[in-house]
Amino acid sequence: MRIYLSSPFQYSRADCIWKDQVRSVLASVNPDIETVDPCPDNVLEEALADQLLEENNLLGYYSFCSNIVESDLAMLNKCDGVFVYLPPDAITFGTTHEIVHALNRNIPIVLVTPDKIKNISRWLWGLLGPNRIFSDINEATRVLAKRIVVSDGGNVNDEVYYPGWSKTNR
Repeated sequence: MRIYLSSPFQYSRADCIWKDQVRSVLASVNPDIETVDPCPDNVLEEALADQLLEENNLLGYYSFCSNIVESDLAMLNKCDGVFVYLPPDAITFGTTHEIVHALNRNIPIVLVTPDKIKNISRWLWGLLGPNRIFSDINEATRVLAKRIVVSDGGNVNDEVYYPGWSKTNR
């Protein structure tokens, strides 16, 4: 089983403490669950992107960015769950796309924001609802680990969980 770690690019590289915390909780819940990190610290890629922009090579930059999108979604498609870390005031275009992509594929997902959950956009609230949004990394990780192993109708945290949730049954 695999969990995709999603976060806005600038936070995913700068603050890896949350990733370590998720991995630690997963190891205690189920050591067979591994994580997939789409944002390894790759300085060479960062330098190439900057160089393409400095040279005004927009076609090259488009190709570079397109490859990132395709690669990230291919990794997500091979995962059984998605853990989203969303710091306050983060730019979330790619992260939001990953959320929508996971929802469309019925991949269980949780979103954690370390700040007040009321600061999450209305769009994300409308997409995810209160059963997928958390302020505590440990709780969210445990819930996601359980959700990826239950079958339709399984009980998780006193709620019946269906992997293919719709607004009417969550």
